[in-house]
Amino acid sequence: MTFDHRTLGRLEKLFDLQMWAFGCDARRADGNLFAARGMHPTPPPPGSAVSSTWRETFAELTIELSSAGVTVSAGERQLTLQRGPLGPQLRGASVDLLPALAGWVLDWEAWVDTCVGPEWRATTLAQRRRPSPWSAAGLRQQWFELKGMTL
Repeated sequence: MTFDHRTLGRLEKLFDLQMWAFGCDARRADGNLFAARGMHPTPPPPGSAVSSTWRETFAELTIELSSAGVTVSAGERQLTLQRGPLGPQLRGASVDLLPALAGWVLDWEAWVDTCVGPEWRATTLAQRRRPSPWSAAGLRQQWFELKGMTL
């Protein structure tokens, strides 16, 4: 499956912004939200510039998240998204897992709202050096639309 230029650009912006948000969740002064949710960490290799990898099982999915990117697996199918241009990463990948990843992100964001309050995401997006293309609600709306895509 290939994505048109506009859709791919939107997906890249969305993923980049969500990775920023995840980083804020991990560095939260009052405690790492991945740990608070009960996700399982795997430390990075010694000397690695990548963070720990946090793992969670969600429905039939396995989600692995680090500062480098996200991997979602379902059985033998796997999709890995890393920071940077997504076009080459999506070629030949199990893009049918994108809606499932979107569902997990929406679940994560709802949990964050419940755990630390809805103002947290707005605050994290406001701290970004580059202006956010979406508000916290807009970020969720983008994931909601991706979740509903037929691939």
